[in-house]
Amino acid sequence: MTEEPVIIEVPLPGPELSPNARVHWSSRWRAAKSLEEWVIVGARQGHTATIDPAVVSYHVRWCGHPPDEDNFVASMKAGLDALVHENVLVDDGPDHVKRIDVSYERVAKRKDTCVRITVSPCE
Repeated sequence: MTEEPVIIEVPLPGPELSPNARVHWSSRWRAAKSLEEWVIVGARQGHTATIDPAVVSYHVRWCGHPPDEDNFVASMKAGLDALVHENVLVDDGPDHVKRIDVSYERVAKRKDTCVRITVSPCE
């Protein structure tokens, strides 16, 4: 029996979570906690079993300037940690997360922006 993928939709991470952001630590902490809460709520709605090993995919719906892939993955670290906290993933290390994919879709309005996180079994 194969595990079903876990799909979670969250708002785009704030600019405070970018590794290039020069912000006070408390601003970064608040933004990370907000992202974690979104991921935890989504994981609790669609989570059934721990997926190991896994592929994590981020489908980014954005408008305006496109996010840089490396910085985007780094800004989603709090979300990845929340997946481990909710036992969707065993750990976020390379032994358990075999690949992280990022895809983009341009949308016309800011209200349509989001990140769809898909955690699926590694084949």
